[in-house]
Amino acid sequence: MKPFFHVSIFSTASWSNPNLWESVFDSLNADLSLKIRSLNRCRRGESSRRLIQSNQEAATLVSELKQGSTELMTDHSYCLVAFGKGISVEVYFPSITQVLDKREYSYDSFRLMISCETAMRPPMSKNLFISFKHLTELLKAFYAEIELDSVIAGEQAPYCRRWNLSYEFPTLSWINYFSNTVVDFFGRLKFDRLPCTVLKWPNGICTRFGSSPDEGDLMRSCKLHAEQILGMDSFTCPVAFPKPLEDFDSYLQGSLRDSFFGKPKLLNGDPKPEFTYVPSFEDLAREFQPSDPPQHSELQ
Repeated sequence: MKPFFHVSIFSTASWSNPNLWESVFDSLNADLSLKIRSLNRCRRGESSRRLIQSNQEAATLVSELKQGSTELMTDHSYCLVAFGKGISVEVYFPSITQVLDKREYSYDSFRLMISCETAMRPPMSKNLFISFKHLTELLKAFYAEIELDSVIAGEQAPYCRRWNLSYEFPTLSWINYFSNTVVDFFGRLKFDRLPCTVLKWPNGICTRFGSSPDEGDLMRSCKLHAEQILGMDSFTCPVAFPKPLEDFDSYLQGSLRDSFFGKPKLLNGDPKPEFTYVPSFEDLAREFQPSDPPQHSELQ
């Protein structure tokens, strides 16, 4: 399977406003010439495919899914928006049990997936980063990244979540974005010392390791140094550190011996405490007061 670019956005803001989604789809159309072909609405393992005639219709369906996930659903809820040419978007919403249970994370996630073959061709190769900036603004992201799925897979430890944003941020990717609340949490002056390109935006700071994801993957020592500057315990252990054993029996034995097995830990093996090395979701949510989403024309 050919690798994909993943443009991932994470937000604690409300994504239920259909005007927001119409702005998002208009932005993707303006920046990347992406027009919606279909939308799958998925819940409890079921899915239904709908052909979409307009951005407005898609925005309404995504909004209805968000309302359903917070009012009716007890499990994960998501939709898959297809644009054709190997391009799609997955939108995940927390379930009502996660919203009410403070022990669970509560954020929305948006993941744009583009085949490398498509992403490397102009004009998309030129406009992908521009689109990324617009998406962080529209979706009121507190964290976002661009990375190749082949690199992501290499960082994922067996039987472990890729990360849990209640405890840590992922190991730094090719491109990373942190909102102003996260930047202030780390310490704004620290970003001036990072061994990478640092872009200061009105809504936060964007870091970039190299001119391409392949070059960024070769800059692991720079990424590790950057994590040391910001605070190592705030990030997932890099791939250089030992991983759990891969066979299922070892996983079962490990989970019986350790109730925290498979969850984020400090480098000395102790469990990471929630919201100690990352901002709380309550603090992140206060950064974004409810307001009408900006129109795409205002972002130019």
